[in-house]
Amino acid sequence: MDIPQIVIIPKKLEEAVQAGRVTSGEFHVNSGNGMYIKGLAYTSHTRVKIENPAFGGMRNRISYQIDASHLEDGDQIEGEIRLVTNGGEFTLPFHFLVRLGVSGQTLAGLKEPKDFGETAKEDLETALRLFDYQDFVKAPFMQDMHVRAVYDGLKGHGDRGNQLEEFLVSLGVKEPVRLKISSDMRRYGRPVDVLEDVIEAERNIWGFWKTREGSPFSFSKQCAKWKRVWIIIL
Repeated sequence: MDIPQIVIIPKKLEEAVQAGRVTSGEFHVNSGNGMYIKGLAYTSHTRVKIENPAFGGMRNRISYQIDASHLEDGDQIEGEIRLVTNGGEFTLPFHFLVRLGVSGQTLAGLKEPKDFGETAKEDLETALRLFDYQDFVKAPFMQDMHVRAVYDGLKGHGDRGNQLEEFLVSLGVKEPVRLKISSDMRRYGRPVDVLEDVIEAERNIWGFWKTREGSPFSFSKQCAKWKRVWIIIL
């Protein structure tokens, strides 16, 4: 018996929400093979509510609300949305970071991509907070169709820091981060136990460095602030 192919967009819900407010969002559950979908959605966290848990169709837009009342800056809301459908059961993880509100005056000052680039150069955490903010798309420079297309293509895909880095590089307001690593060869043979080693690397510019999926390296810190970083081989 044929069943619908479930396509969930995005793969993860991740954004900043304003403390003391209820924020709305949405995700999509579509059929990848043209078959009708029937399903239910429910969440693992009491602060995240699905507006209409039952859904049906080949293209479904599911709305949710995040209640950040009585929470403080830095609090986190983590969990997952569980989907039970006629095409199988799925989970959509979410991570919402509670932040104090961003003023309209701050957004209004971002008239050109270079303005946002300067903000990121001076304070990456502030830039990341703005980038995550729901009303970020209302900033003047975001009204450019090309800029908005780049933003929409990146949001919800991968690490937040990497999204911001690719956004800034795509707009031409900064160079991509590159690491210079010692070329000295290291041989490890065939160790029986877990092997740990440290290689010092130097970066060329401020920002986040995107690691390739499946890389054998883990990093002690994303290179957002330091000139030198340490790569730990595990």
